[in-house]
Amino acid sequence: MKTMWTQMSLFALAAVFLFSDTLIAADGVTQKIVRLTASDGVKIDAVLMHPNSGMNIGAPVIVMHHGGPSGHAARSIGAYRFAAERLARAGYTTISPVSRHSSGYYKYVLEDSIKDIDATVEFVTAFGFDRIVLAGHSMGSIRITRYQVTHKNPLVKAMVHFAPTADVYDFVGKRPAVAPIIESAQLARAAGRGSLDLHPNSVDPDTSLTPPSIGATARGRLQTPEALLSWWGPGHPTANSDFFPQLAVPQLLLAGTEDPPVPPGRMERLKELAVNSPRVDYVWYEGGDHYFTFHQDESSADMIVWLADLGLGPGRHVETELVDTLLNASFTPDGQRVPYPGVSYRADGVDRDESPLLIYTYGLGEQILEDPVHRLATLMAHRGYEGIAPQLRESGFRGQLTSTIARSAEDLADVVKSHRNGERPIVFVGYREGILWGMEAAKSYDLANVAGFVALAPSPDLRDYAEAALTEDRYEQVVERANTILADGDSVSFLVEKYFRPAPALAGSTDAFMFYPESFLDYFGPDSQANFTEYARDADAPVLMIAGSNDTMLGEGNLRDLNRLARSSERSLAIVDGADDLFANHESEAADIIAQWVSDLTD
Repeated sequence: MKTMWTQMSLFALAAVFLFSDTLIAADGVTQKIVRLTASDGVKIDAVLMHPNSGMNIGAPVIVMHHGGPSGHAARSIGAYRFAAERLARAGYTTISPVSRHSSGYYKYVLEDSIKDIDATVEFVTAFGFDRIVLAGHSMGSIRITRYQVTHKNPLVKAMVHFAPTADVYDFVGKRPAVAPIIESAQLARAAGRGSLDLHPNSVDPDTSLTPPSIGATARGRLQTPEALLSWWGPGHPTANSDFFPQLAVPQLLLAGTEDPPVPPGRMERLKELAVNSPRVDYVWYEGGDHYFTFHQDESSADMIVWLADLGLGPGRHVETELVDTLLNASFTPDGQRVPYPGVSYRADGVDRDESPLLIYTYGLGEQILEDPVHRLATLMAHRGYEGIAPQLRESGFRGQLTSTIARSAEDLADVVKSHRNGERPIVFVGYREGILWGMEAAKSYDLANVAGFVALAPSPDLRDYAEAALTEDRYEQVVERANTILADGDSVSFLVEKYFRPAPALAGSTDAFMFYPESFLDYFGPDSQANFTEYARDADAPVLMIAGSNDTMLGEGNLRDLNRLARSSERSLAIVDGADDLFANHESEAADIIAQWVSDLTD
């Protein structure tokens, strides 16, 4: 029996039974041991788990920390393994680091755990995960709260605490048997003998190591004075009671009623203290102990249900793979068409006859696999919208030198013809200048069933932008030089022109025009067609514009243009507050906006 409070109630109780059966019968889990390097060079191992089908980076990743002092990610009595395995069977990727405290608790201060969590978070975000759930068992709960209070990591969307312990100094350090040891450690530290560093007053400072003999605070385990005080002493942040008021994400607390480190009323008190968390739920498991004996399935299932209720479920499994397109205008010397690669984003449970196919285009100089497009495409597939991001002849810096809107549009038309099934609707999602290519392709090649266009960080009028960046006189000089090169039939000379970005960019920020003359004139010349406002106004399908409030290419005049466009019933504008031009840490918000718009468009 368990006692469950707040928003879980009957919903969770009903789901636990279903998940308990499902977890046992689920497919297997792939486990891998990975080695991480913390910022101070310490090597730590971690247990990475995910379904046999692979990691689903569109879902949240669960970072789980073991207890202490000598906890270990491989021990099946801890949530960092028993819950991690069950979460992986349910579709999540989990990672449980073996903290330096596992065997080094005798010398490492408790706050060093933050470096281990940092290394773990850096490892999983490198795969593209942009939503993190922190989980900790016993003292692991203190470690994860300390990390989040210190970092306020915006990628952390929720926290789960298995057996959140009492405040350590109150629970351990004040005990009569421990207090003298604490005092002894304080005296040793004051005398300069707190760590394993050689004591300067030793008889032989090269060989003499004389830390005091300290122990008994953690079942007789020895610790240096510095380490001991950081774990059990006064004045050290080892109290969740101090941390919880500073947390601002949803919290789930789970504990057994027969767990001494989690005394009666403990979780209720933590809930009261979490005044800035939008939601705090807790579950007492009747008769449960510190290791959730007989409650491992149940507690894991409760966590899965709770995450799903927050919108942090594992969702669809997303597969990314490389595909090729034979572009009609690109040939090898022997007359064969050149295959250009792209990334296909496919998802389980999608009706490929009815659902739209999203064609993602990068801006000038961008490549496949780069953000924000790659991450956005992955997140959209997770939401049930498949897509393809092709490499065009104009992709990357080399292609940028010779790019034109017409050439890119021609390549996109080839991509649509090669990869759309039947009359499947098409939605172009273009970053910066890339949306112009999609709009031109739809217009010039009479593509059927183009349902709409999504302009991600739409560019201002590039002709006006170049003139503002170079100033009027210098702009005219560059244009004249470009025309002269073309008139001379010169095919090898190109333009390199440094400029200062116009406001609202940071003062002093620079960039450069690096193009062959034809490309420069096509995008930035006096007769340039690279004017998003005109393209959006003339588009034959609805247009969604998404901009970050901190996009330094969009000045007040550009925003006024976008707002005027949005007055049309077929044109929409969404501003993502706090996002820069790459939507860093805001990709999920952009994906939610696009998914809702595409759903309304195609239903």
